[in-house]
Amino acid sequence: VKRQYEDEAKRLDPKRHPTVSINRRDDIGMTELLFNRDGIYNDGQPMWEASYWPLLGELKSPPGSVSAIRCKTRNDPERRYGGTGWRCSSTVGLTPEATAVIEIYASQIRHMPAVHKQVNQLFINAKQPSGQ
Repeated sequence: VKRQYEDEAKRLDPKRHPTVSINRRDDIGMTELLFNRDGIYNDGQPMWEASYWPLLGELKSPPGSVSAIRCKTRNDPERRYGGTGWRCSSTVGLTPEATAVIEIYASQIRHMPAVHKQVNQLFINAKQPSGQ
């Protein structure tokens, strides 16, 4: 993901000074990989893109895949989303060929690990033979 953000930063206008940084976000219990495009949206908010990984454990699915939480904007500690319903998403691997996507509002990202675990458990339970 870091490489993807860095490649995208190289394609942007260098006058905008895009940056890629890694931050420990204890306030939400996650590591943040932040791509700051150094621009402004029409609603006055910075142009961020971010990916998150929980500090306490990974978002794993039964096939063994590990997911990140991808956001079109940064989880803003001051909760400034400009009235826009910014969402973050993560995937749950169902089989090697199929995944489910979970979306959550950016302001609620700290709850994604619990939601991911619940959805994952739902699919595990659905795979068990009936009558047990």
